[in-house]
Amino acid sequence: MSWSIEPLAGGRLGAFAAEWDALNQRLLAGHPFADTRFVEPLLRHFGRGSERLLVHRDGGGIDGMLLLEQRPRGAWRPFLPSQLQAAPVLLPDRSSIDAIFRKLPGLCLSIEFHRQDPRYCVEGLLEPRRKCRVEPHATTMEVALDGTFDAYWNERSKNLVKNVRRYQRRVETEGGGSRFVVLERPEDMREAVARYGLLESAGWKQAAGTAVHIDNPQGRFYAEVLEQFAATGHGRVYELWFADRLAASRLVISGAGMHIILKTSYDESLSQFAPGRLLLYALLERAFDERSQRAVEFYTDATQDQLAWATASRTISHSVYFRHAWIAAVHDAWRRRQEARPAE
Repeated sequence: MSWSIEPLAGGRLGAFAAEWDALNQRLLAGHPFADTRFVEPLLRHFGRGSERLLVHRDGGGIDGMLLLEQRPRGAWRPFLPSQLQAAPVLLPDRSSIDAIFRKLPGLCLSIEFHRQDPRYCVEGLLEPRRKCRVEPHATTMEVALDGTFDAYWNERSKNLVKNVRRYQRRVETEGGGSRFVVLERPEDMREAVARYGLLESAGWKQAAGTAVHIDNPQGRFYAEVLEQFAATGHGRVYELWFADRLAASRLVISGAGMHIILKTSYDESLSQFAPGRLLLYALLERAFDERSQRAVEFYTDATQDQLAWATASRTISHSVYFRHAWIAAVHDAWRRRQEARPAE
């Protein structure tokens, strides 16, 4: 049993792509975030070229793979651009982690397994131990597609139901009505992402410098991912239109029994109609009717307003493995000092 470091060529996993997808199927039921159709575009558009592909072999062949990037102060972590809201790890168990420290170049003191979903996580990875520390990161949520949409909606809070009905009436009386569109063809994805980008570019994300645009790396990434997933019926863009005006849009990929909402945006000048909420209502109604997946996953740090839509929530956590227990102890002492410092 051993680790090897394999070359990456042009943001692609090359000869290891098929093995990567096979591992994803075996270990994570084909999680979309670990699919090469998601991972390779991440590498091409957001990689620095210094990422390392680690491959673990046992007597029966390849049983683990990791894409790692170097961090400051002797730390490494799985490749984790901001577009990856959770980071599935392709390891059968945590027993092989210690050997990674000896394989990586330079002095490796810790490996940060950030943004771990407990539902798709290496067994034991989120258990605090002598050399492992775990801390919560975000509360994500899901809507299970059990039963009918009417039954689901009847279980929502009275306040949520009342507000959505109010917005629906307002759109009909003041907004000229609405039109729900689902785009599924690969050839439609680029234009749909372009329209999505125009929504973000007109809002607060443009001022923050984080808006998607079809000609920036984010826009090219989402267009490529959606085109590839749509080719197998697993990529969609959901849109809500008021007459000939796009009011809201959501980018979605599917797999492993779930629809994952990657991005959502709306026309902020139409906020009095809550188009984002109305689009979510229509999306969920469609998902219940189709029943092609078991759940809609949000992979977000959910607010109380968002949790009102959820049937369940769970905590996404960070797990840090240290090379030695004494390094973990030093890290703990440093954290305590930082927390004890008076606020400036």
